[in-house]
Amino acid sequence: MTKQLTLCGLLLCIALTAHSADRSPIKASVVPSVYSLRMVSHVYQPFVYKSNGVIAGALVKVMGAICAEAKVSCTTEMHSFEESMKLISSGEADVIFTLTVNEDPDERNEKIIYASMPLVRSSYAFFVPYDSNWTGNLEDINEFTLYAFGPSATSLIAQETNPKSLVMATSNIMAFQNMLLAPRGDKVAVVVNKDTGFYMLTQGSVRGPKFAGIIKDSYLGFGFSRKSKNLHLYRPLLEATNKLLVNKTISKILTTNNPPLSPVEDKK
Repeated sequence: MTKQLTLCGLLLCIALTAHSADRSPIKASVVPSVYSLRMVSHVYQPFVYKSNGVIAGALVKVMGAICAEAKVSCTTEMHSFEESMKLISSGEADVIFTLTVNEDPDERNEKIIYASMPLVRSSYAFFVPYDSNWTGNLEDINEFTLYAFGPSATSLIAQETNPKSLVMATSNIMAFQNMLLAPRGDKVAVVVNKDTGFYMLTQGSVRGPKFAGIIKDSYLGFGFSRKSKNLHLYRPLLEATNKLLVNKTISKILTTNNPPLSPVEDKK
């Protein structure tokens, strides 16, 4: 027994001596850093909305896929558009979507955000009361009162058509309601994203108005706050976005959505 203990002690001594001679630190397993982004959004059906208290919509799925590809943990909060922009302006939130972005890369950067490339192709459109026979002819737009959510990109588009007057509302549904409350026979129309307008009509949140014509194309994407403390993640997010555009992952999410939406590459 004594010999065995002595032998064990000897082996332990040899092991300790060998460890002392080797001064290189013991290497721990490397655990990759986990980055987290705070994303904010607002009701913009059918792209983003709440269903039974859960944030849903095609662009929610798209942003989830982008974050997963970039290996970034992302959380999404729903606020009003105004509150979302305040959070982005201050840098308290990192990313905002859905956001109108310019198709031209040289014109995407704004004062508050770095804008992404377009993810979805849509359009701005006119909707009119059911008894109107107007088909969106801009030659007589100076006789019309237009209603639009604003201040926003939508209200800017409405203003650019040079209407008789523009009435801004705090939401798209309020813009529709204000138009429907106008005296019968008045020349009135709502300016709204085409997909949003059709969604509201088919899902029952608005009854009566009808589609009257396209104004111009609209491209939707996301914006990254210039004051974000995680600005180093803007480039990885763009790289992930580009990869998912090229391999058609984003296209599949959009075209299989209910209702189907248009990928940016399908400019028909």
